[in-house]
Amino acid sequence: MKTITIADGVHAVTQTGVRLGELAEYIWEHGQRALPHGTCPYVGVGGHTAYGGFGLYGRKAGLLLDRAVSAEVVLANGAIVTASATVNSDLYFALRGAAPSYGIVTAWTYRTDPAPTSLINYEIDFPNDKTNFTHSVQVLEAFQAFALSNPDPNLSALMPIGFVDSKHLNIIIQGTYYGTTAQFHTAIAPLTKALSSIAPTVSTQPPANWREGTIFQTGSWDVSAPDETDHFFAKSLTANSALTSTLNYNNWVTWLLTHGGSSVGWFVQVDMYGGFISTIPSTATAYTSRSDVLNFQFYGSSGNNAFPTTGSGLANGITFMDAMVSNLQQTVVHAYPNYIDPTLTTAQWESQYFGSNIQQLITIKKKWDPTNVFRFPQSIPTAWFFLLKSLPPDHLVLQKRHSRTFCLHALTIQFTSYPIFTGHSSRQHRHDFYSDMTL
Repeated sequence: MKTITIADGVHAVTQTGVRLGELAEYIWEHGQRALPHGTCPYVGVGGHTAYGGFGLYGRKAGLLLDRAVSAEVVLANGAIVTASATVNSDLYFALRGAAPSYGIVTAWTYRTDPAPTSLINYEIDFPNDKTNFTHSVQVLEAFQAFALSNPDPNLSALMPIGFVDSKHLNIIIQGTYYGTTAQFHTAIAPLTKALSSIAPTVSTQPPANWREGTIFQTGSWDVSAPDETDHFFAKSLTANSALTSTLNYNNWVTWLLTHGGSSVGWFVQVDMYGGFISTIPSTATAYTSRSDVLNFQFYGSSGNNAFPTTGSGLANGITFMDAMVSNLQQTVVHAYPNYIDPTLTTAQWESQYFGSNIQQLITIKKKWDPTNVFRFPQSIPTAWFFLLKSLPPDHLVLQKRHSRTFCLHALTIQFTSYPIFTGHSSRQHRHDFYSDMTL
């Protein structure tokens, strides 16, 4: 399951055992081609594509699932079919954003781009590598305002946030511009102007080709050796222009400074969305968060030690991470499905991951997997389960009596199938947790 072919020089047929580093290396070596995808070379293409596939090149070229022009899929009945815009188009819709609920994707076919000939990596740092309360809030608000302005799609930007001490955070803004140095400075100028009172330092790397410039951000594309092991728990939220008004930065920074010295190591990464991603309607694929401008990843880590899931209050790592999110946005509306959160209720993950597309996905599920072969705690349910949830309470009680064994079994699966993740970290710490689910 590790084969990649580019027969026509454009379309890369990629089996789903391939990892992002291997895909990036292959298409560069076979025609200097490029695709938008995440920055962790060890992430598998199967799951990365299945639930999104955001990366630095995304504002320019979309999500990786946007480049998937077809998929080879093993269905619940054992049949192998192709899904594309012209063949099995309803399945094609569902696979691009919810694939593991419908079958085993054995290969994706991607439409590649000619690799950009020049790119500029940059970083914006603040004095002494730390920001106080006032400056931290100012940076967050300026970054949000910049994202809302729909800046040049050739510009990517991400903002890692970490803890320094009870009075300071460490905030960096970094990314890539796909163009010249002069064009980069024009594109970034509104953000640096908004931050001028803090005296930020803007540094750039010399112009590089696609391979050299991308590896600067991702680290080596070579995935032949094992990656570092990490025990972690992660959450996410994404926000469109309307939802940004619900983000309470003053409250959040206060909480981070007060509680950020927890025994759980953590960071937050804020990615700027928009650009090409937002040009695609939310109903075009199962992935629905097209209008979002910011993506927050909240990452708690205990390294080689077991992640703390016991104890009271913030000594419990899950409680700590939940509080980190709720102090920024009290009720999460949108989340990124590749940053899987196993603590969400059914109503929460259906809404946050799939929005208004959930009913269509349930209908498609009934057609292609009517007996619910491909099921897991956050899989799309069949139409029968959706109908069950919509019945009046007296009918629900009756159905529960008749299916108590099943319900208990389902609950057992839900609480035992997702331990705290043991994953792998790479330079940007971006994780797509379904990377190996789709073979």
